[in-house]
Amino acid sequence: MRFKRLAALTLGMTVALTMTAWANESDAVAVYQEMKAKESMMTDMDAYIDVKEEVSVGGKTMDIRMEMNVKINNLRTPDQMRMNTYMRLTLPGGGIPGGASGPGEAVQADDPAGSQFTGNLYYADGMYYMDMAGQKIKVPIPLDAIMASAKQSTGTVADSLDSVRNLKLRMEGENRVLSFNMDEVRMNGLLDQVMARLKSITGNSSLSYRDIYCEYIVNPEGYCIKNRMKMTMDMTIGKETVVLNLDGDVGYADPGQPVTITAPDLTGYTLAQ
Repeated sequence: MRFKRLAALTLGMTVALTMTAWANESDAVAVYQEMKAKESMMTDMDAYIDVKEEVSVGGKTMDIRMEMNVKINNLRTPDQMRMNTYMRLTLPGGGIPGGASGPGEAVQADDPAGSQFTGNLYYADGMYYMDMAGQKIKVPIPLDAIMASAKQSTGTVADSLDSVRNLKLRMEGENRVLSFNMDEVRMNGLLDQVMARLKSITGNSSLSYRDIYCEYIVNPEGYCIKNRMKMTMDMTIGKETVVLNLDGDVGYADPGQPVTITAPDLTGYTLAQ
């Protein structure tokens, strides 16, 4: 069950770090409409995430770095949709703290000076495959949950013009930059919709975020090419509570172009209990 929860929460974090939203100020509406016109034709996404995290759990705090490459294709063709996430955590010495069955159990750094932990997550045909911490686990996840998370990842769910506050528009060279604070109540509601579909897997585990500040960089063609963000995320895994203060970027490679996903070798995975 621990790996099932870890799978769902990892998916949830991917959603939280890549989902987009917009505002209702007049100068931003035209940018939003241009973006939506482009987005409506998008079926694939190739996102690069680089986040510095201050992690607090069990009364201890440490700084780690998380890097992810999230690829999604065939978003509008559910039975053909694939999603792959490669992740790398750079840890301080001793790994991530936690109790006997807490978050730190699966991630430990043997080198007291610190080390790196890598993993690969893959979704296809109703199954979520996790190759992490020296174990290969597969977890069945409903297609509608994956579709909802994937659509949020490309911004196709966060359609409301009431999702942000304090919006400002400026230029960086030829690109337009929207900066704002996110309406955390609304955005947590969207995240809850995804997590609710995973309730049978996550049990009482949960994921939410707060104090969200974002900047979206929109290129002259109308595509969002980067998302700068700062936020606090609260996670529960079993009886453990983890607080993460995040500061990072999400870059979108070649938006609007097809994304090829190569399936990993799916032999040797065991069904999570």
